Amino acid sequence: AYHSFQPDRNPQVQAVNFIANVKLSPGDLPPAVDIEEAKGKSKANVVSGLKEFLTLIEEHYKVKPVIYSNINFIEDYLADDFKDYNFWVSHYTLDRLDIDDDSLKWLFWQHSNKSDILGINGNADVDVFNGSRLQFVTSGSTTYSRPEIRCWHSRPDSCRPAMPRRCGRR
Repeated sequence: AYHSFQPDRNPQVQAVNFIANVKLSPGDLPPAVDIEEAKGKSKANVVSGLKEFLTLIEEHYKVKPVIYSNINFIEDYLADDFKDYNFWVSHYTLDRLDIDDDSLKWLFWQHSNKSDILGINGNADVDVFNGSRLQFVTSGSTTYSRPEIRCWHSRPDSCRPAMPRRCGRR
């Protein structure tokens, strides 16, 4: 389940709305909370509002949400204050996501939003999971440690160690 967090809106109201509309089942990924803009709020206000939202979601679902954002917003607003959270990092200009393990725990890396995938009309996002295939399929609502980095998608044999090729390229 995905939520686009709005720093200029009440975090409690956003959490109540999310909880009212999202029912998680065993095996589901943790909720993903997307935040990419400060919407005129200070860093302190962004951090406190997001923490309030995340706490309410975590208390309800009994799992830490994953925070989705672009690398610049993470570095400027989030990295210092959310060290206990896993990140879904959006960064399209690198062949390899090279982040210091002590500075940021990343679970997913969205390395493209313009990939061709057979069976999908138009552009598709492509992400890399920071773990093994077994960790992915058995994870469900698990808090992740720092796993070995591997590529996982429907054709793991087509991956390079640093970044997978575009799957099913036409």
